[in-house]
Amino acid sequence: MGYRNRPSPGGTPWDPHQHSWPVRHGKQPPLPLRSPQTHQPWGRWLLLSLLLGQGLLAIPSSAQVPQIPRAIIRVPDLVQRLLQGPRQPPAVSSSQPSQRGLTPPSLWWVDQQFGDQALIKWVAYPSANLADQQVHLYLRPSTWREMTYLKRYAFATHFGAVARTYGYQTLVLDNKGYPLGAYLCDFSQATPRLVGGTQDYQQQPVLFFDQPEQLTCDLWLNPAYPRTAF
Repeated sequence: MGYRNRPSPGGTPWDPHQHSWPVRHGKQPPLPLRSPQTHQPWGRWLLLSLLLGQGLLAIPSSAQVPQIPRAIIRVPDLVQRLLQGPRQPPAVSSSQPSQRGLTPPSLWWVDQQFGDQALIKWVAYPSANLADQQVHLYLRPSTWREMTYLKRYAFATHFGAVARTYGYQTLVLDNKGYPLGAYLCDFSQATPRLVGGTQDYQQQPVLFFDQPEQLTCDLWLNPAYPRTAF
């Protein structure tokens, strides 16, 4: 049957220098399968903890993802007021940049970096009341539904963090104006400064919060909107 170097009968102890295991058609005997009971799920968590502790796994830095504010679940009153209250005509939109000067809030760069092909357009509404200045982000519903919760969080945070430096609240809406989320800040906690020697396209001074991290901001994502899991 193709055996070679078969041990002599009589139960003589096997000597690796004199004998070898029987081989059939040149194939080695199969390795024994590991029992499923030997698998320890906690071992993976222990390994992950060790890798994180040693810094061997990459974690997004603050330069990649802005600091995430605390989340709130109920629909904020400010969101309802901003959507229902009177608004001035839009001053700036993603499709109509001014050729005569600065058009704050400038969201073109963050749109290119983090728009994720979900953003249809954005529109900014100025106001004499700083708390009522608002940016509307209009998204494709299908793309928003495909986003995980964390991606939605990061999307709203990236745009909201930029808009707040110009003193604007951020509302995330679908293409019909249905609220998907909001990034809201309390601008009464800090005083904006004027950008020296700079005017916008209406020859008005440009206000800027040079320390936006001092503002208290809340991020709200509509829990009633269909979404995928993590």
